[in-house]
Amino acid sequence: MKKKIFIALLGMLMVICFPFVKTDAAEEDSVDYSIQAIIPENQVNQELSYFDLRVTSGEHQTIQVQVNNFSDQAQKYSVEVNTAQTNGNMLIDYSNNQLPKDSMNQLPISEFVDYPKEIEIPAQKAGIISFDINVPEEAFDGILLGGIHVKKHFAENEKPADGKIKSEYDYILGLRLSENDEAVTPNIEFSKISPANISNNAGIKVQLKNPTATTIKNVTMTGNIYSADSDKSIISRTIENGSIAPDSVFDLFFFNGKTGKTKPLEAGNYRMEMQVKDENDHQWNFSQKFKISQQAAKKVNNQIFTTTSDNTLLYIVIGILSALVLGMLIFWFLKKRQTNKDIESKK
Repeated sequence: MKKKIFIALLGMLMVICFPFVKTDAAEEDSVDYSIQAIIPENQVNQELSYFDLRVTSGEHQTIQVQVNNFSDQAQKYSVEVNTAQTNGNMLIDYSNNQLPKDSMNQLPISEFVDYPKEIEIPAQKAGIISFDINVPEEAFDGILLGGIHVKKHFAENEKPADGKIKSEYDYILGLRLSENDEAVTPNIEFSKISPANISNNAGIKVQLKNPTATTIKNVTMTGNIYSADSDKSIISRTIENGSIAPDSVFDLFFFNGKTGKTKPLEAGNYRMEMQVKDENDHQWNFSQKFKISQQAAKKVNNQIFTTTSDNTLLYIVIGILSALVLGMLIFWFLKKRQTNKDIESKK
């Protein structure tokens, strides 16, 4: 606890005395800050602008990021270190600070770094954020991958008076740790498939996982979904130039029609065929039969589409009752008229 407090205080104290540093970001009126990595000696490739560090099990290292405040007033910034994940478009995502519930990552980099969660930098100054890395005690092959996320706090008085939306921007700086150059053979595994409500669109969710501690780059994915007894694809998707984070579980979404105009799912038996390739000619093929039950299709469809009830039986019942009531009124009217005639004839 004392260590974390010290790091936070160090991060706050280091912001006050650094001379103003101008970067390309200052040329844009809407961008009033920037960040840059202070590359240490154990950087694997000194030409990279992000951290690519060669580390040793159990060691501790402090790295630093410079934040340049180009504005005329003091600014606050939130800071996060996030573990790399793979999103639904098969791209590496460094912006999510929560791991999925079914994460398979045993060494998430976010759990091995201590840092201040917020800093304040005076106007026209540059400050330093310090990150204390505690390398896992157990040796590992491959890489631990994540991103340093820095975002400016926008005050109420910065909101435009004309009501227009002010764009908020942030920076992500890569953080990669490795202990050796041992090559790790990539692998992709099929996990599960299910019908899903995908941001208010009906579709199929296919979950894959990369159980290896390596990034899979330049990925091409082709997937098709068929009715069980047909070779004609009813749903298809292609992804090019994708990338997959190490030790990540991710969902790929297959929309049942165009996004925003998807069609209701139909119960039945289906088959999914998928092929995934990477830049090194590794290839993975998946073929999976699955079933959408009436209950599962109804659950998804009811969340997305406006349904109209079949009121035919109700209309029939209402019609019969109306006819009975009308018949009784006619019978009563005729009987009363006949009674009046009988009374008149007796007079």
